[in-house]
Amino acid sequence: SIIGSSIADVFRKEADVEIKANGECFVLFKNTLKKLLLISTIPFVIFFIFAPGLFEVVFGAPWREAGDYARILVPMFFLQFVASPLSAMYIVRERQKSYLLVQVMLAICVILSFFMESIEGAIMIISISFSLAYILMITKSLKLSMRNPS
Repeated sequence: SIIGSSIADVFRKEADVEIKANGECFVLFKNTLKKLLLISTIPFVIFFIFAPGLFEVVFGAPWREAGDYARILVPMFFLQFVASPLSAMYIVRERQKSYLLVQVMLAICVILSFFMESIEGAIMIISISFSLAYILMITKSLKLSMRNPS
C-alpha cells in the first residue's frame, strides 16, 4: 500500500503536468506500468507459491487453510497493486463517475459473495470479479492516457 500510494502520487502529478503540456501522457503511463509489473511480479509469484506453507510456519498449522485462501487472492492483489496507481488517470481526466461505477459493481460482487455456500467459492468470486475490474481499470486508464480518450 505504501509503495503503491507513493507511485500513485508521483504518477498523478506527472500525468497532470504532461496532459496540460501535451494533451496526453501515454509514454509516462507505459513506463509506470512497466515499473509496476517489474517490482511486483516476483514477490507475488513467490507469495503465490509459498503462501500456505508460510502461513503455517508463521501462524501455526491451523492457519495453513488461510494460506490457501491467500493464494486464491494473489491475482487480485497483484492486479490491484498495478491498477491502483494507474487509476489516477480517472482523476486527472476528471472521470470520477466512471471510477464510481466500477466501485459500485465491485461492492455488488462482494455482497453477492455472501450468498455463496462455501468460503472458497466466495473468495473465488471476489478474486475473479476484482481481478476483472482491475484489468478493466488498467485498460480504461490506458485509454485515458492517450491524446483523445474515449
